[in-house]
Amino acid sequence: MVCDRCGREFPSQYYFNFDLVPGSQVCTECVDKMTPEDKEAFRQARSRLRKPPGLSPNAFVFPPQCCSCCGHAETKFLAVNSYSTVAAVKTLSIEVPICRSCKSHEKFQGYAFVGGIILGALIGLAAGRLPGLIGGGFLGMTAGALVGQAVKRLTEPVTIGRDGRIFFRNPKYEALFKAANSLS
Repeated sequence: MVCDRCGREFPSQYYFNFDLVPGSQVCTECVDKMTPEDKEAFRQARSRLRKPPGLSPNAFVFPPQCCSCCGHAETKFLAVNSYSTVAAVKTLSIEVPICRSCKSHEKFQGYAFVGGIILGALIGLAAGRLPGLIGGGFLGMTAGALVGQAVKRLTEPVTIGRDGRIFFRNPKYEALFKAANSLS
């Protein structure tokens, strides 16, 4: 994530103050150094600009419907994407509206990852008893984790790409999101 004022890149949203101007992301160091006049000038300059792309919590407007079924949203779903670069581990996260019924399905999908590890370990241990196959339990757990992660990712209502793009499984909600944010 990049500060809109100084241009420095930070590994997560926790280095930013999003309250200065809704839709902008300014690092806490810049906010601490700004005088009240600087803050007002920054607000006025940013209010004339279109919302920047990115994952700051205030950058996007989410329609009030559930992101999975488009029903009445009663809670939030936290979509997270963490990946490693040479310099750091980067985490992108965003909360989107979801109904309680769909959220309970998402909790079940989270268990798919753990279930995949356990099933893979059992298969790997059984295969490890075959002559010539050493470390079958570890290989099975790894394969199970990959399958469990794939199932989880394919069934999540929202995913975030490394570049910060947001993908919705429900095309109707995606159209509502694009309309609310004037995206094409």
